[in-house]
Amino acid sequence: MALTVSEAIKLNSYSNFRLIAGHRGLNRVIERVGFLDWEVVPQTDDKYPQIKASFVEGEFALCSMLFAKDHPERILDAVKILERNRLSGLAVKNIYYNELPEEVIRFADEKAFPIFIFHSTYFEDIMTETTDKIRSIGNSN
Repeated sequence: MALTVSEAIKLNSYSNFRLIAGHRGLNRVIERVGFLDWEVVPQTDDKYPQIKASFVEGEFALCSMLFAKDHPERILDAVKILERNRLSGLAVKNIYYNELPEEVIRFADEKAFPIFIFHSTYFEDIMTETTDKIRSIGNSN
């Protein structure tokens, strides 16, 4: 048994999550949780090498979109890399964005890559509760 995105969003720390794209991907498995913000710095022609190296299959990424604060055009490239790395999904705290660009939504829907917007929950609470749930599932097998 594994923790899927659809099971994770039933946890308390996900109570104010709003699914904005990728609803067909809710069966993706979450193996761990990571933070995405400081890893994203465009460099040369190889956009965002830190994302490629830092995020792996099964990871659920949390972020504020700090890297795209004044550059919404950066979001699509970052989401494409996350999807290509086979992450389980992305949750964006609404510090800088209440909605994401339409091309990001279309891409996530096409690829069944779940993206959520949330507010008023601390990243640490999401990470701790999710990690605890993953461990409890692992211990019950």
